Amino acid sequence: MPIITPDKVADSLRNIAATISQPAWHDSHPGPLTADHAGKLRRLADRVEHAIRADDPRLDAFTPHTIADPAGGHFLTTPEEADRFLADVPEHWSPGRFLAGLAGAYRDAPTPSEDTIAQVVRMLTVAAEQTTAGRIPQHAVNADGQLVVRFVRRPVRGL
Repeated sequence: MPIITPDKVADSLRNIAATISQPAWHDSHPGPLTADHAGKLRRLADRVEHAIRADDPRLDAFTPHTIADPAGGHFLTTPEEADRFLADVPEHWSPGRFLAGLAGAYRDAPTPSEDTIAQVVRMLTVAAEQTTAGRIPQHAVNADGQLVVRFVRRPVRGL
């Protein structure tokens, strides 16, 4: 059974869609994905989530790009090859054909470097610590125009 599920692929696509929807992203990360692709990625995510079975062997292609989350679960990295595929894939493709193409892009991509893995593990560890402390994640843009996740205290509800 693959460690990456259709739900995780769909979550990753939705996360990419949320990121590329932000104008600050494009100012500092020119690449093939634009805000115009966000809707397509969300729709493809829904179709993958509902049409692909958890035991689909094509999901194994994502394993080399998967990083174990210290808090549990897995984090799926996105190589440049996947970005190019996602930008060019026709939305009318069936979920199976889409998954086969995306899996091919992941197979063709180099695995994440040790530096990338270390950076992701640090990010996941901080997120787990902040969540344990009762803070919630909030997406924001820093002074350099980069997308960041800030952890803030949960709002106190008035009486």
